Amino acid sequence: MTPLTPDECRELEESHQRTLQMEIEEEIEIYDTKGNYSHSEINQSEQLNN
Repeated sequence: MTPLTPDECRELEESHQRTLQMEIEEEIEIYDTKGNYSHSEINQSEQLNN
């Protein structure tokens, strides 16, 4: 492979960061929809323990 120019490196890095950001946002959305249930379950178990 030929070495990348600094510009190509930066472009590659930026596109990789955007991909990661999108994946993280998707996981956060999934967590939000499921997380609401787990939060209420956690609260219930804490109340039982007290």
